[in-house]
Amino acid sequence: MCEATFKYYSSRKLHVESQHQNTVYKCEICDKQCVTSIALKHHINYVHQTTGHVTCDICGVSLKEKGGLKRHKKIIHLKQTSVTCDVCGKSFTVPSSLKKHKVIHTGERPFACTICGDAFRQSCTRDTHMKLRHGKKK
Repeated sequence: MCEATFKYYSSRKLHVESQHQNTVYKCEICDKQCVTSIALKHHINYVHQTTGHVTCDICGVSLKEKGGLKRHKKIIHLKQTSVTCDVCGKSFTVPSSLKKHKVIHTGERPFACTICGDAFRQSCTRDTHMKLRHGKKK
């Protein structure tokens, strides 16, 4: 283990689970993989739980709140976008998606595995690689 200290037990538990355990938590409904049990619980609550949710009258998808339903309709059904890539013209609904997209054009792979050196466009892809390939977190 490391020498990290935490004010709260829950923070320590989350740190140990995400940094020192070689466990991948897999959603039994859609096979999404999470590195902590709390991340899996959040995924299940936001994606798969139906109680207390609002339902899209167009496609039937269930979302947790009205704001999410409004965003869903705008993005999925109305195909509204807010930002566009100046290189290829592809449109995105949120600026963070455009930022992630732009590395396709630069070829940049800024997130390297500290064990084997494989490089990735996104940190989450690198983290999943390290967890599954090497059994380690960062």
